[in-house]
Amino acid sequence: ASNAEEIELQDFAEVIPFHLDFLIFDCCLMGCVEVAYELKDKCDKICASQTEILSEGMDYRKMAEYVFSGEEADLEAIAQDYYMKYAEKSDDTSRSATVSVVDCRKLDAVAEIIKKNTASIKTLADGLDRVKVQAYFQKSLARNHGIFFDLEDIVIKSGADESTINELKDAMENCIICRYATPTFLTYLKIEHHSGLSMYLPDPAREILNKYYVTLKWNKATGLITDKE
Repeated sequence: ASNAEEIELQDFAEVIPFHLDFLIFDCCLMGCVEVAYELKDKCDKICASQTEILSEGMDYRKMAEYVFSGEEADLEAIAQDYYMKYAEKSDDTSRSATVSVVDCRKLDAVAEIIKKNTASIKTLADGLDRVKVQAYFQKSLARNHGIFFDLEDIVIKSGADESTINELKDAMENCIICRYATPTFLTYLKIEHHSGLSMYLPDPAREILNKYYVTLKWNKATGLITDKE
């Protein structure tokens, strides 16, 4: 629609006219594996936040320098600069930021591990232990945003064995170029586990979302949600 303010992730990927070296998202909650995986055939790397982004956003003057001053864009410097901008704030509320740079081309190994552990992840999702997983949303907004959880912590809290956890950590280390997180976000949320990517923790109560989720490339690679759910 001509007056639309939002765009579906698949539509966004579809309209990118050529392959990109990177994408930087100065918007909330885009640092999830679903976004990175949907875009992996359209761009090599993304820089994004797992939580919301405070209204000041990124520093575009410094960002331009990091993008254009060298032979290639320094996404690590952009992520670090964004993090430090908020980490050095004097008040607790403003001292709030998460960000990572992800190599989208290296996510297949992560997908394979999730695929092998979907049963235990679903058991976690259906049980009371889901509240123990590192979340990236405000509790007051849980009705709409309560779908973003730390990918690595999901697997850990699902009861994965040490071998699986180590395999996942190796795969994550291979695709996460850098990651930064303040100890808290807006004072209400403790960030005790930050792997650099969030993921949807299946929620049986979100029927409409689950029907949409099966259309994502990430779900097709992992089988996290089936058509019957």
